[in-house]
Amino acid sequence: MKPEIEYLYSGILSIMLLSMLIWGEARGEIDLGKSAVAWVVRNRVYARRDYGDGWEGVMLKEKQFSCFNGEDVNKERMKEILFTRSMWGKFRECFGIALGVYLGIGDDPTKGATHYTVIGLKPLWRLKMVETVKIGNHVFYKYEDE
Repeated sequence: MKPEIEYLYSGILSIMLLSMLIWGEARGEIDLGKSAVAWVVRNRVYARRDYGDGWEGVMLKEKQFSCFNGEDVNKERMKEILFTRSMWGKFRECFGIALGVYLGIGDDPTKGATHYTVIGLKPLWRLKMVETVKIGNHVFYKYEDE
């Protein structure tokens, strides 16, 4: 079944922002790792908990995704993907992954995770959660009731 074109039009900003998030958070990962990071966003959008209002609200909520934090080095580097021609191929890869996750195509490799961290980091919030899977350089988590 093909998605309605109006749905894609209304979601283009979200898909672009998700593409940037994938690049900012997981550009060094294989496609599965990039997809997993994007699925965390999707899982938050559709969660019962308040992670933000809609796709943009979830992604841009303060202190949630480091690539959008003011002090994060990746925030400045994200300009490269939009304004450096040599980066367009990398961005196209991220866009393809973002589009698929936005549309809910395929299975969620995170097993419903709403959080992740780089392997080796041990933030305190993880103690309230269960680990769902490790993919690439990331560990994924969710609350037991999610």
